[in-house]
Amino acid sequence: MIGIRWRKVVRELWSNRARTVLVILSIAVGIFAVGTVQLLRSVILTELETIYAASNASQATLFVSEVDEAQIDALRRMPELADAQGRSSLAVKVQTGPDQWENLALVALDDFEDIRINHIDPVYSVSGKAGLRAEQTAWPTDDQIVIERSGFSSAKALPQGLKVGDALTLKDAEDRLRNVALSGVVYDPSGFPSTFTGQATGYVTLETLDHLGGSRNYDQILLRVAGSPEQQLDLEYITRIANDAADKVERAGYTVRRVQVPEPGKLPLQDLFDALGLLLTPLGLLALLLSGFLVINTISALMAQQVRQIGVMKAIGARRYQVAGIYIGAVLIYSVAALAVAVPLTVLAAGGIAGFLGGFINVEFPRWTLSTNVLAIQLVVGLLVPLLAALVPVAKGTSITVREAVSDFGTNAEQVRDGWLTRAINSVRGLSRPMQLSLRNTFRRRGRLALTLITLVLGGMLFMTVGSVRSSLDGLIETALDYYQFDVQIQFERPYRTARVEEVARSLPGVAVVEGWLGAQTTIQRSDGMEGDTLTLTALQADSVMVKPTLMEGRWLQPDDKNSIVISQNVLSAEPGLGVGDTLMLEIGEKDYPWTVVGVAQVLGGPPNVDSGLCGLFLLLAADSGRESGVQP
Repeated sequence: MIGIRWRKVVRELWSNRARTVLVILSIAVGIFAVGTVQLLRSVILTELETIYAASNASQATLFVSEVDEAQIDALRRMPELADAQGRSSLAVKVQTGPDQWENLALVALDDFEDIRINHIDPVYSVSGKAGLRAEQTAWPTDDQIVIERSGFSSAKALPQGLKVGDALTLKDAEDRLRNVALSGVVYDPSGFPSTFTGQATGYVTLETLDHLGGSRNYDQILLRVAGSPEQQLDLEYITRIANDAADKVERAGYTVRRVQVPEPGKLPLQDLFDALGLLLTPLGLLALLLSGFLVINTISALMAQQVRQIGVMKAIGARRYQVAGIYIGAVLIYSVAALAVAVPLTVLAAGGIAGFLGGFINVEFPRWTLSTNVLAIQLVVGLLVPLLAALVPVAKGTSITVREAVSDFGTNAEQVRDGWLTRAINSVRGLSRPMQLSLRNTFRRRGRLALTLITLVLGGMLFMTVGSVRSSLDGLIETALDYYQFDVQIQFERPYRTARVEEVARSLPGVAVVEGWLGAQTTIQRSDGMEGDTLTLTALQADSVMVKPTLMEGRWLQPDDKNSIVISQNVLSAEPGLGVGDTLMLEIGEKDYPWTVVGVAQVLGGPPNVDSGLCGLFLLLAADSGRESGVQP
């Protein structure tokens, strides 16, 4: 008897091959979607957490004016700090071809063998760069440089064909040329890759930086705080200690231009993956739900066709559970076949996506792996969901009696007698008899009609959701790019007279509009005496043409405003009780100043980098000059 039942199952699946393939593919799509999302989340988040822990990333950075090693030692003696380390930076140009120069960011370290914060690791192979000779990588000495590996992925950031051992020609701010030798390739997980910055990053000794016009002192102090694991992830706790460290540096006679505290426990750009997972997870669940309704529809249709077969099996002695086992067996075959299709595709797709995303943010994710947790999720989803979906139609179909089976039209038949629906169809003029028959047959099995409509609605909703999200993201990016209207930003090492600098900039060919901005680092002073977040305060002309603000509330700045301020939506998120018309108390230097909030603007990506006390010059180029010659902000 068992062999006969299974032969019936196989024969039914084979005789309806097209339907079988469609059902298997629909289930496989749901398994694939859920598995791919979970595998990506598992691989990416696990790898990012591992990299973050291994890099000993800085929890706060002080941007200062040339402090020495003695001041770093003084900070290390603070009980609230676990460690502190200094770095120095310099912007230079690197020659990438005849008369072609690109920006290169230099970072100078005192001892490459003793990097305690923001670890930099040597790289001995770079994907797709077999001729780079990365296997010869060594830490740089005087007049040598190591380049962060993401710079080699850019077509313009470095000279083509550059190899370890080759010389690079650098130009400093005073147009002096100096050659340095490339001693190797490194990986800096705490830095922004050249994919986003558009320039390579190099690491040199303090002596080399001095030869290039930089300083042997530090302009950045990296901090790690002491405390419990919970405090290590507490943004307010870290911010408070960073501000205390900044106060100590200022009391020693140095200037702290900016205090930067990133979100604890995360590498730069990690929020991109959090948003990606948040977006893909509901889409995967929708695909799974869609496949479940397709299973219900298929099993309902199958049992509706075989009502009389069910009656015959019961007439010759088959029990209800035996009949149900036939159709449950068919669903199991569907599920196993779908798993055989979906699991390998999940590994291939997740590996390919991880490789693409990793290259985008300069992280090498493990590829072509499948964790036991994700496999278990796929097995549960692939076996349990179709079975649960099939239980209702199977239970309803096998409950029919022999008499009902041999005398009825189907297990789901809900005969439409002379009710309101039939009368309504018959009352419509101009309908042919075949059309009336089609309409009556459509509404005869109302349960199946509802399932079909739900399936179509879910499919349409899935399609429109993806299209809507894509359209929204495109619009958000366009809004972000449209907010700041300048073409070139120039930042000075110290303040200059704005009128004189603007006059010089306007005399250059191709420059249409020039504006000078000022900036300062401020701290919110709450009414309860506690300090809030550190903010970047930007001062610009009220009629500035370099900004096209997107206002969420209130208004923009006006020429006659005094102590008026427009805050971003990020400030509103950090201070939820703040609103238009309220007073915002900000500490600038060592004094508190009241500001009236007149508007809330949607700012994406933060304000331009205008440090405290420094002047930033913003240029709007003529249409026939910088925009066509490749000048970038």
